This record gives sequence, C-alpha cells and structure tokens, in this order.
Amino acid sequence: MSPIPDFIVEMRELIGHHPLWLPGVTAVITRGDGHVLLVKRADNGAWTPVTGIVDPGEEPAIAAAREAPEETGVVITVDRLATTTVLPELTYDNGDRAAYLDLTFACTWVSGEAYVADDESTDVRWWPIDDLPPMSPHMASRMEAGLSDEREARFIGKFVPEQGPVPLRPDVPVFGVTSCAAGWVGVLLGPEGRPTVHVAASIADPVELVRESSDPELVQVHEGKPLSRDDLLAQGLTAPARFAGAGFTEDELLDACAAVCAAAALRHTH
Repeated sequence: MSPIPDFIVEMRELIGHHPLWLPGVTAVITRGDGHVLLVKRADNGAWTPVTGIVDPGEEPAIAAAREAPEETGVVITVDRLATTTVLPELTYDNGDRAAYLDLTFACTWVSGEAYVADDESTDVRWWPIDDLPPMSPHMASRMEAGLSDEREARFIGKFVPEQGPVPLRPDVPVFGVTSCAAGWVGVLLGPEGRPTVHVAASIADPVELVRESSDPELVQVHEGKPLSRDDLLAQGLTAPARFAGAGFTEDELLDACAAVCAAAALRHTH
C-alpha cells in the first residue's frame, strides 16, 4: 500500500510540486497500563505515534480510528481532541511541498495485537509512558497533549482582538465649536462617548441649544491647527461624525471635534 493517498497523487498530476495545505491526524494510543503505542517510521527511522492524512470529506476522528488498524492492526476508540497544530511547510525528497494542519487525538486501545501492518513503518511497539524514545519537539508536544488528562483541546495563537483607541468620555458634557459657511458648527460630547453635531447661525445659538439638555461645563472654540481623523482617533474621539452636513464641510467638522478634545483635556486638568 502506498503511503501517499490516491487523491494527493491525482492533485500532484495537476499542480506538480506546488505547496499543498493538508489536514492530518495524530493518534496517541494508550492501553491503561502506562504504555503508549508508537511506530518506527520507514522514511526517517523516528519513533512517533500513529499519524495520517484525512481523506476528502472524512471526519478527522474517523481518520484517526482508521489509521490505527491500517498501520498497526489495533482497534481503538477516539476519546478527545488533544491539540491542534500548524506544522511548518516541508519539502520532500522528490520536490513536493506541503504544510499540515494536525489534529491530535487521545485514543484508547480496544483490541488487536500490534504489528507492522503497512510499509510506512518498520517496527511497532508499546512504550512505557515514562521512558519514551527521543522525538522532535513538535512530536513530543503532541504526545504530551495526548497523554495529559486535560479536557479541553490545546491550541496555539489564541486570537486577541486588536485594541483600538480608548474612547474619549469626559466626566461631564463638553462642547467644541468652530466657524463654518453657515455660521457655527459644534460637537457635543458627554460621558457616554457619543458625539452629536449642531449647526447654527451664531455661536450663541448652538450653545443655548445644548445647554437646554446637557449644560456643558466647557465650551471650547477651535483655535489650533487642523486635525485629521487619525489625529482625533489618537486623542480618543472614536466616533466623530464622518459626514459633511448642511452648511459645513468635513474639515470644519473635524475642527469642531478637535475643539471637543481640547475641552475634554482642559476639563481633566481642572
């Protein structure tokens, strides 16, 4: 029996040596007496647990259960997923390139005498768990996970969402204004961190309007240099209005947002 599955042979006829991304399984098989089943690989002489490639459409756990009798003649149960690992791309002697997603399962022997059942290995042996042969670091890691009594699967590189800028939330409402074609545009920001936009002909009008509902503690007129959206985000104004409305341009709105940031900064220094 060829160690290369037929579907891979067919794909190689189409793509040559180009890299393949393949799912694989590792079966860490124990039998309850402190021993684990290992095979001695024919290609490099290394001792490893049973491994194999998942066939198209095959469930990985079923693949692990299939590989055990195909390689060693024993019947097993597949008990739990122990770890998932992406292996570095490798190049075979014939030039074929491949990378593997390995799913390692903790398994238990059910029946059968272990023997060399195919040409992928030259020896099969039950090894004492506390006296294992040397293994590569990535194989030893799989073995350790499969032999552990953990219930949850291990995985590398847990996703941590990228932290964005901290939202600007002044402890009291602040109001920033700047002049615009229609008169004045202002942005009100309160402790909830959601800015609102107001436009009026005179500066007094938007101030009076927002005082009816929010009574901002500080009113700041924009006097600094123009700021970009990225500049505002860096200052913590994470939700500036991203539109130009009646009577004001986007740059004028950004200036009003900048005034809000300045007002919030002044508020925290008092």
